[in-house]
Amino acid sequence: MQLFAVYRKKKSISEADHSHLHHRLLALGFTHRQTVILIYALSAMFALGGFIFFISSFVGSIFLLILLLLSLEILVEFIGWISPEYRPIIRFFQQRMAKITAYRKQRRGRNK
Repeated sequence: MQLFAVYRKKKSISEADHSHLHHRLLALGFTHRQTVILIYALSAMFALGGFIFFISSFVGSIFLLILLLLSLEILVEFIGWISPEYRPIIRFFQQRMAKITAYRKQRRGRNK
């Protein structure tokens, strides 16, 4: 993802920037300690995923791969790694939750 941003901005890949994971998490308001713990947790999640992937069946492997990719996509959207406006999955779930909430309020109004 960062390579695409570097290519798009025509910057050298060795040039320092603030789009690295730890910088993005710090910009979201996490403390340094929380950022490190979150990065460790992500590493542990992918290590565990790799181990489970190794011992699982074909169908289980496909399910795990989809789950890991979806988790990674949500992380990318949450921290704004591509851009702050890029949030298709988060926006999808927010819209669905808004519809469910509106429906529940409407149902409560009828029951009174």
